[in-house]
Amino acid sequence: MLIMPPHSSSRGYFGELKEKHQLLDTSKSPRIIFIGGSNLALGLDSGYIEQKFQKPVVNMGLCSLFGLRFILEEVADRIHPGDLIVLVPEYGLLQDPVLIDGCYDLEHAIEVYPQSIIIIVKAYSHSLSGIFKLLGLLQHILVAKCRAFYLIDLEIWHGQFSIAESTRKEMNGPNGLPDRYCYDKYGDYLGHLRQPNSPGLPPSCLLKAMNKDAVSLLNNFDKLVQQHGAKVVIIPCPIPYSYSTFSAPSARFNWADKHLSIPLLAHIDRYIMPDSCFYQKPYHLNENGRIIRTRLIAEDLDRYFQKTNLLLSTKASRVH
Repeated sequence: MLIMPPHSSSRGYFGELKEKHQLLDTSKSPRIIFIGGSNLALGLDSGYIEQKFQKPVVNMGLCSLFGLRFILEEVADRIHPGDLIVLVPEYGLLQDPVLIDGCYDLEHAIEVYPQSIIIIVKAYSHSLSGIFKLLGLLQHILVAKCRAFYLIDLEIWHGQFSIAESTRKEMNGPNGLPDRYCYDKYGDYLGHLRQPNSPGLPPSCLLKAMNKDAVSLLNNFDKLVQQHGAKVVIIPCPIPYSYSTFSAPSARFNWADKHLSIPLLAHIDRYIMPDSCFYQKPYHLNENGRIIRTRLIAEDLDRYFQKTNLLLSTKASRVH
């Protein structure tokens, strides 16, 4: 799989995965670690969060199609006392079994960051059912890889394959830069901020009840984080107003499962934003949307820190 073309280039969008893990390994605790999908990569000003709270910030968000299992596991062994893990999941990550377990897009993670193989194996090895899911995932990855290889062979056979065209697909950033060089030092993608909004996808129903497997994964992750002397919270993902109208009101008000042990810092409605704030619907924010959303997150975190500090001071006074 690593040798057979096509390859996810280290200069492309997924090439940042290696840099994100290096930042995760080298940043000092206590810190704020954001985990989720591309809504974070294309919609968060981590520098603003770092400046406001005077804590190092790591933005691990990259691709929701990697799956919830992978997204949780890739930070599991790098949590230190005092860290705050902020999970901002695309809604499918907690609702759709395919997104919970990950799909063949994990191929990109393996190609640009081979250590992902270890993360994937660990993410699925906690149960017998997980091992069977891993075998199914590897089959999907292999089929997708073989299909892509076959299509390249067809293009070469018909004289339609172009190395220049293949390379051009990586040049999506400003001034023809490869995507990989459009990230800042926190892991935020900046290449889209001055681009015009892309045509929107047809609105669909994004909000549904949480999947039981997702709730179980999150609760187990919460226990692990607490064992490391850290905390984890959830903040809702931003969605356009037009998409929210396609969701049943009951889903919006009951989305947070009552069995979920991780605190939800805000209601879903707080992050329903005007359609004009989105570069690509339903999750990718433009420059103005990124500013608004980052300020909302900062306010939610500020309330959380004030509350937890109050609880700590109350406990200390009782001891004295």
